Amino acid sequence: MNVFFSPKTNGFYPSSLKPTYIASGTWPNDAVELSEIELDTYWQQQPPAGQKLSSDANGRPVWVDLPAPSLAEALDAKSKQIDIESQKFIDANIPSYPNFEMLTFEKQESEARAYIADNTVSTPVLTPIATERGMTVLDLADKVITKANAFTALSASVAGQRQKYQDQLAAAYDGGNGSLSAINAIDPVFTAPA
Repeated sequence: MNVFFSPKTNGFYPSSLKPTYIASGTWPNDAVELSEIELDTYWQQQPPAGQKLSSDANGRPVWVDLPAPSLAEALDAKSKQIDIESQKFIDANIPSYPNFEMLTFEKQESEARAYIADNTVSTPVLTPIATERGMTVLDLADKVITKANAFTALSASVAGQRQKYQDQLAAAYDGGNGSLSAINAIDPVFTAPA
């Protein structure tokens, strides 16, 4: 298959479609036919990581490095990475529950804490859960509080770590006077509380 490359459009044009391009007046006047090596290297290929398609001084296709992001772009990308990594860590460290059940968690915790303080309070959410599980409301309340405390400790720790990385990012950005290397050096790795 013969394929042409246009440095002006940075695009490829199969020779089989040349009559159509010519008829529509869109065949590029700078089109150069690709060699077999160029065909294998560039035609319908994804650029290597960190590179994009361009042309050399002779109008031939080449991979070139992507320009470095601006400081503001690097700040935005790193901030998103920090947020994504923190959420991934939380997601990996908490059990999965159906949505309908998660909607009861706040009420379960509230009832559990109230019941531990005064075992005569009404527990319209905990009582049927305990009954279905074959356990006492007291045992369920203990479990609910244990899980709630563990989640609070985990989420508070990860929130603090996330904020620490955001603080480091703000310092690395330095109001627009920072450096890409300082921003890129921030590696958001999250850990569970001790």
